[in-house]
Amino acid sequence: MDFFISDLHNMDQNIITYEHRPFNNVESMRDTIINNWNSKVNDNDSVFLLGDIGNLEILNFLKGKISIILGNHDNKEQILSLYPKIEVFPYPILKGFLWLSHEPIMSLYPECPYLNIHGHLHRFNFGLLDRKWSDGNRYFNVSVEQINYTPISIDEIAEKLGIINNK
Repeated sequence: MDFFISDLHNMDQNIITYEHRPFNNVESMRDTIINNWNSKVNDNDSVFLLGDIGNLEILNFLKGKISIILGNHDNKEQILSLYPKIEVFPYPILKGFLWLSHEPIMSLYPECPYLNIHGHLHRFNFGLLDRKWSDGNRYFNVSVEQINYTPISIDEIAEKLGIINNK
């Protein structure tokens, strides 16, 4: 199963204030992200971490095969020096019909067959939170604030966008 998440900002006290995260301290935020991640992701799952990791120590505690698309606060050399087996991409990647990026890719028209899964915007989502694929929405924000600090699967994204309906 493929999962997606972005903008952990592990151990960053300022992000709790700036983004009004519901944590009293960075340790509580880190522990919540680790527990949520590991309760959903198995060791054989793939997780696309779409940037802005923060303190890299969190990677020691997370399940799954992690691939990283660098965010504006990440350093490729630093990540690879500590985690040489993790796949790190400095630019957006195309995976099937998915454009995976840290920042949203602008100007994806309603006729475009691609979905841009991105982070970076935190609580902001283009006003698209309730818009479906059929309405022309080609974006899905996986910043932790948007997905309850828990990785989200491609099936869950497709259901939220109305691409598939499991109900």
